[in-house]
Amino acid sequence: MTLDIGTQHRDASVSGPSSDLSPSPPSSPGLVSTHAAAVSPAPARKPTTASNAASTSAILSWSDEKVKSCSSLRARKDLRRNLEVDVLQNIQKALRTSPNPFFNDPGAAAQEALRQAQIYKAWIQDQEGSSLEVAIVNDHPQGPADGCPPYDFVWVNGYVHDDTIPPSDPSELQGCDCEDDACNPATCKCFQKAVRFDTLNIYKESKQFAYNADGTLQDMMVPTYPIFECNSKCGCSSACTNRVVQKGRRVEIEFFKHQHYGWGVRARHRIKRHTFIGIYSGELVSDAEADRRAIVYEDVGSTYHFTIDPHPIKLETMRKRLASSPEGRTMTEEQLMQRVNDWTRLMDLYQAHREHKVTAKQLKEFNDRQIVEAKRKGEWSRRWQAELEAELAEWEARYREEPDNYLSLEPEDQARAEDLSLFYEDQQEANELTVDGALHGNFTRFFNHSCDPNLATWPVWIEEGSIWRPFFCFFALRNIEAGDELNFSYTSAEEVDDMVKRLNQIQVEQGTKPGTKRMKCLCGASNCRGFVFG
Repeated sequence: MTLDIGTQHRDASVSGPSSDLSPSPPSSPGLVSTHAAAVSPAPARKPTTASNAASTSAILSWSDEKVKSCSSLRARKDLRRNLEVDVLQNIQKALRTSPNPFFNDPGAAAQEALRQAQIYKAWIQDQEGSSLEVAIVNDHPQGPADGCPPYDFVWVNGYVHDDTIPPSDPSELQGCDCEDDACNPATCKCFQKAVRFDTLNIYKESKQFAYNADGTLQDMMVPTYPIFECNSKCGCSSACTNRVVQKGRRVEIEFFKHQHYGWGVRARHRIKRHTFIGIYSGELVSDAEADRRAIVYEDVGSTYHFTIDPHPIKLETMRKRLASSPEGRTMTEEQLMQRVNDWTRLMDLYQAHREHKVTAKQLKEFNDRQIVEAKRKGEWSRRWQAELEAELAEWEARYREEPDNYLSLEPEDQARAEDLSLFYEDQQEANELTVDGALHGNFTRFFNHSCDPNLATWPVWIEEGSIWRPFFCFFALRNIEAGDELNFSYTSAEEVDDMVKRLNQIQVEQGTKPGTKRMKCLCGASNCRGFVFG
């Protein structure tokens, strides 16, 4: 998974109901807590970013037509859900920018802010098709429009996409033959699919599904490990242990506005470790399209890109290649996967070898787009990422000390490693997708960064037969107390530590400060590194 952190063309998301928006506030306004007693007249203000790092100056907002037109889905005027959000955006904008003497009265402004929070809550519950509680809190309101988060996006509960993304082959989705309410891992085909990608032998040794009976993840499930839930083609019922994410959000959340970094989400009640929180939903786009949009998003000051690249994609891609060969047709599934694991290790050595060969002269010949395409790690805004990756790659070439193990391979294995790597890169170019949560999304787009996160993601496959299209699902890393903010790390600790080490090294040895783009981190964790690379 990488973060640079659909409705189908037919206006239908992969999961979640669609219904009419209720324009009226709910009958129990006490369920929405908006602290707006000291609301001042609304000034014009810049849009907030979902990141809790200091953003660059924003030129555009997510409601600007130039930004919305990046997505052909969002730009369509015949989709009801687009029209609903446009109306709500216009109301919010009018409250923020249009002078109204009535709201000079703090009490009147506070009442309007509360009403806006109630409407936002009704909007969420309608879009989710759920009555599960949502609260909205703002201790630092800037006017009557500031009673709720901005309507920057169209709410979707899964993935959506337009006709530029081809639909998956329905025949790729396979179900299990289990007939009881609860599947048996010993015979369930969905479990056996998980075993196929069991590189750490977690499933083989535990002989258990990813979930406990209460729906939490088993203790052995490390972040990013693949999960294959039972689906609509399975014989088991909704009571099956292997059905969790598909049932939707089950924890109550609270939107709150921080005075420094904008809106975030926190727990309303205690959340048990390994509890499912939500899907990172959005619009599926090609990587080339994601790069194109990133240029526009730079003028907004934030981005919401998740590149879909979990390890099972590489394994399955190589398995299909081997299985279609004369040699592979005679192999058992276990023999296939053993050979594929050997292949992926060769590919990793070749990739490391190519990184060794990067030189400062070559890097100077690269432009931003070439670097983005060549090294898409997705942990930062793509344009900033390109600049950072160029610098780090140059430092890597100068200071990297570990041996190039690829050169120790036999010539035959070197040739195979190169051939396999180039084949997989071609497959990535043709099939790899990015989840854009900017213009379509849900509450997870408000999760902020923390150097000590309480959430992590796991790739989960449900009704999608294509290995290229898992959901990225947030689960609790530890017990989360009521009132704690929900957050995750935009960059892994290992990557940050490595970057900091190399940044410090280059500063000491060259006596200069690199021009790396980085944002001040405001997460407040005891182990905060002070900044987020951007």
